[in-house]
Amino acid sequence: MGAKKVFEADDESVILSSEPTPWTIDNLIYLDLEIWQTLIEFVRQFSEADAEQLERYGRAGFGEHLENRTPEHLMDFRRILEACLQKLETAPERLHTVMAQLELENPLIDDEYKRILQIFLTFLEKCLKKKVFYSAWTE
Repeated sequence: MGAKKVFEADDESVILSSEPTPWTIDNLIYLDLEIWQTLIEFVRQFSEADAEQLERYGRAGFGEHLENRTPEHLMDFRRILEACLQKLETAPERLHTVMAQLELENPLIDDEYKRILQIFLTFLEKCLKKKVFYSAWTE
């Protein structure tokens, strides 16, 4: 079992799904690190700046700094993921290129990446609505 990327809403009432998913536990998103890396590299296919920002949003120290814990950062995170989802719909072959380059241990099908992006969008919407931030880390 490999490394994991975890995102946890600061409010335990931010329940992400009433139905169990392979990637959520209550107020946490729990992904194989290679899934997160695949999303970053897919975004990089279209925007280096957005990929770098997405990496920042997933770093452990990002949410520890008060100046980063803003609705603007949550909205920007959402914007990047919405664009990613749109590009996945219109250019899935670019995802396949990224997946081949990364030599993934457990590649997902396109629809699974779409589901993960939807989970992230739900996560960010709930954080914005409740005016809370999140913590991220790798384990």
